[in-house]
Amino acid sequence: MRILDKYILKELLIPLFFCIAGGLAFYVTFDLFSCMDDLQRSGGGFKVILWYNIARIPELLVLILPPALLLALLYAISNHSRNNEIVAMRAAGVSIWRICAPYISVGIILGVCLFYLNETWVPMGARLAKDLRKGTKHKKELVYENVNFTNTKDNRTWNIGEYHVEDKRLVRPSVEWLKREEGSLALNTVKLEAESAEWRPSFSFARDENDDGTGSKGVWEFHNVQLFTYTSEGEGSMLPVPEKYETLQVPEIDDSPEEIESEIFISGFDSFKSARKANLTLKEITMYLRLHQGVDSQLVTRVKTLYHSRIAAPFTCLVVVLVALPFSLQGGRRNVFVGVASSIVICFCFFLLNEVSLALGEGGYMPPWLCAWLPNVLFGVGGFTAVKNLA
Repeated sequence: MRILDKYILKELLIPLFFCIAGGLAFYVTFDLFSCMDDLQRSGGGFKVILWYNIARIPELLVLILPPALLLALLYAISNHSRNNEIVAMRAAGVSIWRICAPYISVGIILGVCLFYLNETWVPMGARLAKDLRKGTKHKKELVYENVNFTNTKDNRTWNIGEYHVEDKRLVRPSVEWLKREEGSLALNTVKLEAESAEWRPSFSFARDENDDGTGSKGVWEFHNVQLFTYTSEGEGSMLPVPEKYETLQVPEIDDSPEEIESEIFISGFDSFKSARKANLTLKEITMYLRLHQGVDSQLVTRVKTLYHSRIAAPFTCLVVVLVALPFSLQGGRRNVFVGVASSIVICFCFFLLNEVSLALGEGGYMPPWLCAWLPNVLFGVGGFTAVKNLA
């Protein structure tokens, strides 16, 4: 790394640190005042409040990073321009792209960090903070009642009386699916009713037929089972004689607990805002979309929009850099302040367009992939072109 790069990075990273620290302090204080009553009602003492604030930090970091990078970048480059350092660098034969290289590198690194936070720490922290705020952190078991789960891909429907999250146990499960009769093209409807069921994970390292692609291998073991087979040639509404089993494992019923939990979690989204606040990982979103292939509903459109927005989000840091650079690198004291103000206005327009575009995607007025990537492409290409013209 050249001395020039070290100097540029030092002048950028110091204000970036203070911008992030100041933003965190502001948001943590504001959030603490808004949820203090809930924490007190849940019996939270100092320790609970401390853990709540720590759990919120990853989610707040994702929110703060792009604007903090913008402010730090504008401050650093305006200082260089005010002291005629940009002019001196250009006079020494350093190209615009060489000057911009450290800033672009920081934008890329922060984008990677943002993606990592979104996929790891943010979901864990958000759910821990939610449990602490509601006072459910120390509950021994979480139980969902009357769960309806449809695997559209495999044409399988679940109705579950109770789903016990901790031990992956079902109470009064009912599963209905289509099964092709051997030696015939006819499809029979099979319905399984059981008193309970438990998930039996497979510990084999080899990929088997029960590997659903989500990293969960296993099979449901049903207890006190009645198995009904409705043939296509059945007479009227007569019920078939059920087959009874004390214990039954059906390998073709391969819906994992993670898939059922994703259905429970995502089915409660009544808006794109609630979907974004859920802080789902890409794995969870992909799992849900895989089970609802070909479904045309507002909820699926909402989840698809969330999926593409999560992939596009890390590029926001790079776009912010590309937008700020051309206006801040202009020489002259007057141009510096005009450039700073212009870049702030343009970045504000970028964030505004991003929200409007996602809203249009949620409503089905734009394809999900287009609404997520349109602001990044427009402003990224525009910023790149502007820097190229300065070079």
